[in-house]
Amino acid sequence: MLVAGIMSGTSVDGVNIALVEIRGRGLQQHIQPLAFYSELYPKKVREGILAISNKPTHTAQISQMNFFLGEVFSEAMISACKRHSIPLKKLALIGSHGQTIYHQGAPSRLLGRLVASTLQIGEPTVIAERT
Repeated sequence: MLVAGIMSGTSVDGVNIALVEIRGRGLQQHIQPLAFYSELYPKKVREGILAISNKPTHTAQISQMNFFLGEVFSEAMISACKRHSIPLKKLALIGSHGQTIYHQGAPSRLLGRLVASTLQIGEPTVIAERT
């Protein structure tokens, strides 16, 4: 099975993709890295992400950036496959962590409970549709 993983982290520097082949099951499973790909965010994209990260913002801005990053991640995936001569249709699945825009490590009270949270965006349905 050919699978891909998309990662972009709290550094907001860009998109990283790993393409791997998985064979076998359980203790007989073998995972072989096939290719890695990195693409830096353009300056305006990075600024746009940082403008809504870890600060109060409007839900509309988060929603728009969520779908925008789905497109960015899709384009990076397509570029990774082209660069490494891997047909996109051969991918069995794509996993995406998303772009972290909020991270609260220490819990605070919410409706009577202690809650810590984190939020990643990069709409997976866009990634699925485009790839």
